[in-house]
Amino acid sequence: MTDKDKNKIAEAIDQFYKLKSEYETNFYEKYVKPIIVSSQSRREKKSQYQKLPKPKCINCSRNVGSIFTIKTNDLAHSYTAKCGDIASPCPFNISIITPSTELYETVLHDNTVSIGSLNTLKNNIIKAKNDLMFGYLKEETAFSLFEKLASELRADTELFDYTLDQYISQCDNPEQRQLLKKKQVEFEIQIAEYNDMIKEFNKSDNEEHVHSAVEFYINNMMPQWKEIQNMKYAYDKVEMIDGKYTLIQKKNTLEQLEFSYTDPVLQSFIVGMKTPSKTMKNKPLVQNKKTRKNAPKPTLVIVDEEDKDVNQPEINQEPEED
Repeated sequence: MTDKDKNKIAEAIDQFYKLKSEYETNFYEKYVKPIIVSSQSRREKKSQYQKLPKPKCINCSRNVGSIFTIKTNDLAHSYTAKCGDIASPCPFNISIITPSTELYETVLHDNTVSIGSLNTLKNNIIKAKNDLMFGYLKEETAFSLFEKLASELRADTELFDYTLDQYISQCDNPEQRQLLKKKQVEFEIQIAEYNDMIKEFNKSDNEEHVHSAVEFYINNMMPQWKEIQNMKYAYDKVEMIDGKYTLIQKKNTLEQLEFSYTDPVLQSFIVGMKTPSKTMKNKPLVQNKKTRKNAPKPTLVIVDEEDKDVNQPEINQEPEED
């Protein structure tokens, strides 16, 4: 999954919580809070609660409410939101699934994935072979045990290797480290070139050397330095902490240190009402004030060409309204 897709899902979850908060806050501030702060008795307040209307749907503003649901299990978190009108809901539909996550450190030291667990399985296979050799196990039982232990070992080894590869790729990529060293060496060469330009200026007092040095610094050194910083630190920002501006630099973000077995999925994110298309079907029908019962029947009039009255229509299908 690309970073763009991850950002899109993160924004969708953020919007989900904003809509949920707005929905709950609006109803509380308008209806619930006035009852709580009132001087009514508990019985009167309870009576007022029972008379409260349904909240307005956050999307269509009808008094049908909205349904926001967050479910969590061992494998995933699901976020859903929809209109409260079950019979005729508005288009409002949000459905997001994110996998549960664990720290790589926890996963790699877990009893089912760690090196220790793999060694335990290997020792059990060796023990089963010795038991078969010395006759402590029947051949059929031993083969069945071998197959079971070997299957577990293959599955756990694949999982461990996959998890370790993901961890290295995310947090300590050797190719990234080599590239970083190369960039740092190139930057040191650029520093030396810059210093040489400044020395030339000090010797000759020629301003052209200063202009060249400044251009070299802006166009070559600064982009290289920014690239090195981005490669060294996944998080590199100045934050306000206890009233002081503090530079925070982290090699890895928490997201990079977390492991998940599946990717998040944005199944649906529909907010707003459908705009009716400009077709004849959607245009309101023109109502005829005269009913079919009272409307006169069409009259056929035959007129000779010579006697034809220019003011007389040949077929009066739609009499003029009064």
